[in-house]
Amino acid sequence: MRFCTAILLVLCLSISALAQTTRSARNLLQNPGLEDRGERDAPPQWRAVTVWGAPATFAIDSKERHGGAQSFRISSTQSTQSFLRSKPIDVAPGERIRASAWVKVKDIVAESADAGVVLTAEFLNGDGRTEQFARFAKVTSANGGNWQQVSGSVKVPPLAATLRLRLAFFDCAGTAWFDDASLEADTPLTVRIELPHEILAPERGGVPVVLINREARRDEVRIHGRLGDSGADINVKLSGATTQPCIVPVPVTNRGRLEVEVSLAANPAQKREVTVPPPLVLDPPSPTHGGNATIRPFIALSASDRAQATFDLQLQNENGVTIGAAQGLPADRADAQPQSLAIFKSPVPGKYRFVATLNVPGKPPITAQQPWTALAHPPPKVTVGNDGFLRVGNRAIFPLGVFNGSGRMKELGAVASFQFRPQLDAAGRLRLDLVRVTGGKLPLPEGAWAKWRDQIVDATRKNVPAWRAQARIDSTGAANFPAMAATLSGLLFAVAEKHPAEPVLFLPLAGERDSVPVKVAKVAVETGKLTLTVEPMSVSERAALLQRIRTAQGSDGAQAAGN
Repeated sequence: MRFCTAILLVLCLSISALAQTTRSARNLLQNPGLEDRGERDAPPQWRAVTVWGAPATFAIDSKERHGGAQSFRISSTQSTQSFLRSKPIDVAPGERIRASAWVKVKDIVAESADAGVVLTAEFLNGDGRTEQFARFAKVTSANGGNWQQVSGSVKVPPLAATLRLRLAFFDCAGTAWFDDASLEADTPLTVRIELPHEILAPERGGVPVVLINREARRDEVRIHGRLGDSGADINVKLSGATTQPCIVPVPVTNRGRLEVEVSLAANPAQKREVTVPPPLVLDPPSPTHGGNATIRPFIALSASDRAQATFDLQLQNENGVTIGAAQGLPADRADAQPQSLAIFKSPVPGKYRFVATLNVPGKPPITAQQPWTALAHPPPKVTVGNDGFLRVGNRAIFPLGVFNGSGRMKELGAVASFQFRPQLDAAGRLRLDLVRVTGGKLPLPEGAWAKWRDQIVDATRKNVPAWRAQARIDSTGAANFPAMAATLSGLLFAVAEKHPAEPVLFLPLAGERDSVPVKVAKVAVETGKLTLTVEPMSVSERAALLQRIRTAQGSDGAQAAGN
């Protein structure tokens, strides 16, 4: 009897393990057999794309197939980066994903050992912009012209939110057929921290997460969350949907840079660094000196505190005397909105400060302040001099680099002109592409002027370590000359090495040696006209910029190139 009971127990455990394996091995792809015909002659739920090199020929092939009624063919007589791309599939950082496909190849010519016919994972981060890539597998032989299954696995990288499978040509030419693809996850139920950026606002009420339910389960699960030293658990009734958002109600007891962690059942905990902002931050006044100044507060409170809070704003002189005030503004109306006072329209010249107070019933008031200076004369105008350079008053400035400049080269006996085309690339980085160099009216080859470029780069590079060490950005947002020079040296190196650079420029402060860093949001080039749209940097963005300057990120050749 005991023997029979033992056999029965083993059978039950085996069946349970088999059922678990079957659940975990569900194919996550839509139309994995590449059947039917959709848009642009690609199977439904897939898209054919060429991103580099020769345009490939894409086709549905009913004569060559591993299973079903057809396969998909990619062919090119020249090297190309072309692929068939799946719909996005939700994933969580840290989990392992397995992919496979049946492939048949003919006359494949690869540019390098790394090139060829491959299965690639295309990840998109939660910010909706940043891509990451990993390779599942590569076809390593022609297999006698027969069908072969290619497979591999990858670990989902940090911050990734979705995955697309690419059946791809990578820097190669020839012909390949693809059929019966598969994409599987080892975890049928997992959880992902759902933050598009590193800022965790207290008004969210906890840590936002997304449950990824690949089995359409409808039972109840328990999620544990931690933020710094605070923790909380929540029971969630699964809806059966593939993705289900929820909030793990972890209280915010600390602010600043913290580690956030979430875990579900026996799955490994998912961790990442976040920043919980201060309850009240004031941006520097705009303009910082003189003029019709406004100031913008940023409020970070829990939803309940925010609903009750009021915002007060004062203008005080250097003796602390209030000369203008606005009180009792609801926090929701004040948050992230420019605030001003009538007194600002005609200030007496001198030094002032904005003082803001956030009042939450039953709690101590929260204050923040920013200095402001009223000038004794109107700010000087920005003009374009006869030499083509910008001037503030009578002082030449170079906040954007020289897009069209000239200089006399003694060896050539002519004026050399350099013309650049500024643009933002797909990743939002700034490119200054050199499009033309002339000596007088004749085009100059790179060899004729490269040594002057190298001399300038070498001389600048020697100063970068000192600039980095001396770089400062104060609480008003003003950056000293070393901070500006270290950052713009990265732009110079990027231009020399034909790489993109960080999209940060500096606007001069009237009557001051300091400048204010800004982000380049848009570049428009028209006939005879260049328009740059810039955005102010937040307090946390300026702090991150200063950190990058001091740690050599973005201010030397390699980093500026985006490597």
